[in-house]
Amino acid sequence: MKRVSVAAFAEQIIADSKAALISVPNVVSDIREHMPDCEHTDEELAQIVTMIAINKGRQLSFIRPQGFEPVI
Repeated sequence: MKRVSVAAFAEQIIADSKAALISVPNVVSDIREHMPDCEHTDEELAQIVTMIAINKGRQLSFIRPQGFEPVI
């Protein structure tokens, strides 16, 4: 199985999204779901997602969706 970096995975999620706003908590949740052994904290993942999305000219939302439980 080919290993994918967190940044590459986040870039793919952002590129594939048709939404007007990129939900940072949703992307972090997707990363956690697909990469359960990820060593980054949620805050670090949010920073990575934010930098990638801004670099790609995307707008961001930091509001946590209802029922979202961060991984501690």
